Amino acid sequence: MSGVDSALGRVAVVVRLIGALWIVALVVAAAAAGQLAAPAASWTVTGLGVAWALVAWRWGWIAGGSAAGPWVVGVDVLVSVLVIAGPGAMGETATFSGGYPFAALAVALAVAGRRGVVAVAFVLSLATLANLFSVGSPSLTFVTSNVLLYALGAAALVLGVDVLRRQEARARVAESALAVERERAATAAHLHDSVLQTLALVQRRADDAGQVRSLARRQERELREWLFPSSPVVSGGARLADLLAAHAEDVQRVHDVAVRPVTVGRVGDLVVVEDSALASLVMAAREAVVNAAVHAGVGSVDVYAERDTGGVAVFVRDRGDGFDLDAVPADRHGVRRSIIDRMARAGGTAVVRSTVGGGTEVQLRLPEDALEAT
Repeated sequence: MSGVDSALGRVAVVVRLIGALWIVALVVAAAAAGQLAAPAASWTVTGLGVAWALVAWRWGWIAGGSAAGPWVVGVDVLVSVLVIAGPGAMGETATFSGGYPFAALAVALAVAGRRGVVAVAFVLSLATLANLFSVGSPSLTFVTSNVLLYALGAAALVLGVDVLRRQEARARVAESALAVERERAATAAHLHDSVLQTLALVQRRADDAGQVRSLARRQERELREWLFPSSPVVSGGARLADLLAAHAEDVQRVHDVAVRPVTVGRVGDLVVVEDSALASLVMAAREAVVNAAVHAGVGSVDVYAERDTGGVAVFVRDRGDGFDLDAVPADRHGVRRSIIDRMARAGGTAVVRSTVGGGTEVQLRLPEDALEAT
């Protein structure tokens, strides 16, 4: 069931209950003014209309929409016809159907679609015309206005729902395109973090055949595991401190640069699960460490993680060569896609502060609402 169909059922329930309150208010007003010629008949029909509205609401028949079955429309339109013509046929001169019959159009649209609402509008119009010849029936002008109300109301409901369905379809297309773009960006970031970094190392160590073979085997294993996971993610994930330490050890082994991760307080106990905002934070931190190890020309990199009232922050610092972020070519994705864009997709931020010759600091932050969403 689409979002529009689900919403139609809820709207129809509300309109039906409003219609029930409407006829009660009109009958009470007519009774208070002493204008009811057949009080017993009027209250009986009113009670029937209210009872159906309450029962249908209580048991969710109308809210079920197309899953409710055509019998719901049949009962609803039958009660609406009795509200229109019943009192007049039993000698009542007052008219108090109000908005109750019109609600049958909303019920029909929610349960039976456009054909249902057209059929119900036709039945209600016939009942209104038949009531014209009943004892004490309303004027021809009043009847004509009601018939037009049913016909135009049915047209407005059908056209309005068609507009909503088209908007929903466009929104789904846009969401699908956004999901594809996010997946493409995530794939590009992963390939940069793994394959492209390994290729850069291979190029730098081309004269060491043994090291090149080792890097190639390691990268093949990582890429196969990423494409075809051998086992599901462990329920509960891993501690943030353990993941930062593991990535630090891995970068240190591959790039021969000391990486010193420090976690303050209980931030290290946060549980990181796959595809979560915290997982994106960890991978962005790893990419910042790799960048420092490869490009900064230093022997050590510091990683510092903390949690404050604003969320979780990880700082990656080096005292190396530094660089000008604006001067980085657009085809180099290490900082922009693997760090800045990755944090943005996770609902966080990445701030890179670097001075040529003065080192680099990368500040990664996830707000509390991003943590709660994971």
